[in-house]
Amino acid sequence: MYSDNEKRKVGLTCLLKARNYARIKDWARAFPHYLMCLELFPNDRRNLEDEFTDVLYQLGIWLESNNKLTDICKWYITGLQYFPTNANLLNHFAEHLLRIEEPQTALTYLETAHRLDPTSLVIDRNLTAAKLNTVPRWHYRMLNDCKRNEAFKVAISKALSSGCGKVLDIGTGCGLLSFYASQFSTTGITAIESSNALANIAKSSLPQVNVVTKHSTSLHSTDIGLHNVLITEIFDAALFGEHALETIIHAWDNLLDASSTVIPHSADLFVTGFSSSDLLKRHRLCSDPRLGLSNVCVTQRLKEPYEADNLKRRPVSYITNTYKACTVSFNDVTQLKDIYSNVDAIANFSLHCVNSGSIDGFAIWFNLYLDEEKTNVITTDPRENNVNCWEQAMIYLDHPIAVDQNDEITVKLSCIKNELKLTVLQPVSTCSHCFKVSGEIITYLNDTSLINICENVHLPQLSKTDIKVLDLNPFPLFALFLARRNSNVTLKCLVKDVQDFEFINFVFKCNGVDTFEMCQEVEIDSSSDLIFINPLLTNGTLDESVFLQLTRPDCVNLFPKRLYLHIEVVESEYLHNCCRVDDRNLFGHKAADLMNEYSVSVDSNRRYLTERFQVYEHWEIEPKYFSYKSIGSINLSADLLHNDISTKVPVTVVTGRTANGVLYWFTMDYITHSFTTYNSLHYNNACFIFSQPKYLTDQVLQLTVRKENSLLHVGYTDT
Repeated sequence: MYSDNEKRKVGLTCLLKARNYARIKDWARAFPHYLMCLELFPNDRRNLEDEFTDVLYQLGIWLESNNKLTDICKWYITGLQYFPTNANLLNHFAEHLLRIEEPQTALTYLETAHRLDPTSLVIDRNLTAAKLNTVPRWHYRMLNDCKRNEAFKVAISKALSSGCGKVLDIGTGCGLLSFYASQFSTTGITAIESSNALANIAKSSLPQVNVVTKHSTSLHSTDIGLHNVLITEIFDAALFGEHALETIIHAWDNLLDASSTVIPHSADLFVTGFSSSDLLKRHRLCSDPRLGLSNVCVTQRLKEPYEADNLKRRPVSYITNTYKACTVSFNDVTQLKDIYSNVDAIANFSLHCVNSGSIDGFAIWFNLYLDEEKTNVITTDPRENNVNCWEQAMIYLDHPIAVDQNDEITVKLSCIKNELKLTVLQPVSTCSHCFKVSGEIITYLNDTSLINICENVHLPQLSKTDIKVLDLNPFPLFALFLARRNSNVTLKCLVKDVQDFEFINFVFKCNGVDTFEMCQEVEIDSSSDLIFINPLLTNGTLDESVFLQLTRPDCVNLFPKRLYLHIEVVESEYLHNCCRVDDRNLFGHKAADLMNEYSVSVDSNRRYLTERFQVYEHWEIEPKYFSYKSIGSINLSADLLHNDISTKVPVTVVTGRTANGVLYWFTMDYITHSFTTYNSLHYNNACFIFSQPKYLTDQVLQLTVRKENSLLHVGYTDT
């Protein structure tokens, strides 16, 4: 046994080594020495808490960079045994869990951290991310879609009204369709859901249903038996995208008997050619003589074969007729297997041009027939007023096709292994010089207001002959225009990948600029004479990577100079349906309270500003394409680029209306010119949604605005 003096001597030596290792950033050696100190000095742990927390944070970053994820969990769990109420430790651990795609586990730690520190905007942000990734927001819009829910309820009632049927519900979510089935089935229901969070909601709300938390394709009849009714709604905007074919085929082969019935019974898939300059600007670089390019094709590099969009709210012209490309029966497994594995399962077809113009892409939607008689129909046709939760699939053409009325376009459609692919067979388009770049380059260069700013911004006169320019924008237009006017500049630009570099380098050479230095991360170099930053992400929120480096608030030559916030109070049922489920839309199923636990909310009793509100953040809103009414607005005079704020803001509003949330956007001030992100092509807007809509009886609504670094929070208070 060591004496107390000997323990103290060993402990002090250990602490000295721990601090020395930390000083030289050897976190792997510093951490175990700190652990030893905590054991040897139990009464002094609080004095060591802050430096221990910092070292564990740095160690975690180092471990993650070396892909030692198991060690991260082990050491954070160890650290939390010493400091279980340290909100920073809980939050840092959760950040690692979010990055390795364990949002539900992260949620447990973040909820504890939030209770310990309800004023932390960092914890709020991570709590939002954890909930969004645990239960994606599309579930809320889907569950609030009364037409969809009622159609499935009627179909299930019709199929099971005879009292027979052992039901299998694949992709049950919170158990809505299983609930409908439980009103009629007496021989048992098995519901399958891969999401732990949603499966737990289904288990809690449907104790009479056997809920299995797995992917259905991992199960066999030996696991759950055979069933004779399959209910499923795993269809995305293009019908097949959520592995629908693979999942239903597997069910037929392994989980259903030969005489089974599938709900929905069948579907028709429709294709039409469209023209839209608005949508095309998000996919293809439009010609602008100021870029110095000609005969060059530049399109967005897509990760998926199609995108989803709500064509009801887009300015779209339909150039061709709408063609029924295929009818698929979910009750015919032979046909399903043919579509899944045979590239020629869907016959080639021709689209007839009813108008002259340019075909920029193809839109796809479907009719879902829930019964065999095709009397119960859900359609995602944007020209019809039917369901609201589905958008349409959009397949863009790299090379738009100019057509005349009565022309014919020959098309091939396939869905091999769940990948929907559309190919134009005739006419054939070719291009000798094509670039594939990131989407943010396309929208940045297609935003004419941004180009105007880059070209015309007034810059200070510098006495130096060799000017160092740092441009951290998605495309270095500021640097390009400067280099064209002044050959005595040294350029450093943000370039995130090789394909983007090839295009940027090509544009620079076309404009007589031969060399520039590149960086792959946002890094504000204070030695630069002119610095052009991009303080916003394309989703309309503040960019953390920029604000963490704004250490020179007095930098004269940093652009933009200032950043101003604009807020608009709005009434919008759409926003409310994005964040909360209403039991009235579920026709008897009581799952709203459980689903709404995953709504992105803030405690109603916040200590700062004595505010009382609940609010969600929702990103990437395009004001001209979503339904809302403006009921009040305010422009803040504070510069958010260099200042944090915490204040109450009175807003004059229209009484007798309901405030569902606030839209917000920014103005970047370049002294002689300014740029607003409202209705910008490149920047979307964001919003905060009130969990409890505020019915307005007073002419003034007190908003609370708080900004710390890159974190922003807007809510309302009744006080």
